[in-house]
Amino acid sequence: MLDLVSLFNDFHIDYEISQKWINVQCPHCLDKGKHGGFNINGEYYNCFRCGGHDRDYTLRKLLNVSRSTFAAIVEQYSGKISFTAKKADFIPVNSVKLPGGALKKIHIKYLKERGFDYKYLVNKYKLQGTTWLDFGWEYRIIIPIIINGVVVAFQGRTVIDDKIRYKTSKNEESIIPAKNILYNMDNCKGRYAVIVEGAFDAMRIGDGVVATLGTGMTQAQKELIYEKYDEVTFLFDPEYEAQKRAEEHGNDLAALGVTVSICNMEWEHDPGSLTEEEIKKVRNLLKIY
Repeated sequence: MLDLVSLFNDFHIDYEISQKWINVQCPHCLDKGKHGGFNINGEYYNCFRCGGHDRDYTLRKLLNVSRSTFAAIVEQYSGKISFTAKKADFIPVNSVKLPGGALKKIHIKYLKERGFDYKYLVNKYKLQGTTWLDFGWEYRIIIPIIINGVVVAFQGRTVIDDKIRYKTSKNEESIIPAKNILYNMDNCKGRYAVIVEGAFDAMRIGDGVVATLGTGMTQAQKELIYEKYDEVTFLFDPEYEAQKRAEEHGNDLAALGVTVSICNMEWEHDPGSLTEEEIKKVRNLLKIY
């Protein structure tokens, strides 16, 4: 049980207690009253104006503290694992072992056919390739997911006729689960980012672009975007379903206070297949500098 009364007293958070609720000014909709309510046991949060929100994320927003600071606060005021933070069902590794090695002819052929300069990709994005000897990852281009210069997870793209085009490292093979982060963050340093679906989309357009590794986004990814970027533009594939997902994610991020734009170039191909001329147009239109 999280002792919210002591926590709010110590951090000078204005609150009221009403029956089974500890009421505060909601940090999400910033209403003038105290419509935000934490269950008296601190187990969940609901705003009676804008609805339910993740309890831990709401507390961090209310206290205006980092993740690491918040973890220490939870430990201090409860002595237990946070109710909304599930116990890890895996033990993260200390370093990531990438399957495969140097790109082979089959990988180079695939990249050339897609219009990529494979030498540039190897140098900048550290791509590797696998063969039939790499069980579970046969004939894939291995894409390291790098944060602060460290490989924390990876994804593999098949270069043969395989029903599973993309495979991602398991949590227990990763330092950080791939869907808890964004691809290409090290090359997106400012407070503005363009968000695409796939790693090759990000590689094609270049610096200033991050990838969600699929049309789905986790809460962890949305919170990460909120912490790192003030403004984002979604550049998902032009298909209806992808654009619909972009709008849904955009609405979630806008509710957090991120300035969001949705861009559909209405080309017949996805961002990973743009020509050099189209890339220049996209970077200029979306102000990627």
